[in-house]
Amino acid sequence: MASVAASPVVGAKRALREIRIHLYQSSPGSQGGRNFIQQRHLELKKAHPDLPILICECSELQLKLWAPLCFWPREEHVSQQSEC
Repeated sequence: MASVAASPVVGAKRALREIRIHLYQSSPGSQGGRNFIQQRHLELKKAHPDLPILICECSELQLKLWAPLCFWPREEHVSQQSEC
């Protein structure tokens, strides 16, 4: 996930409505999500200050990344296990 945030995405600001990250607070399967937040959250907010980045920590939840697009009527997500 980190490589996606580090590379510039043309038109991402116009297409993305928000980024939602759902993760389990202490699960090894969510470690990649926690690392991504620690390493890239500030960089993303500086690059896109108007883009909402929502982080939801819950118990017993598999890591999921939601990125709803303005032009796509359905919401899609990416799920990751311990290989994040």
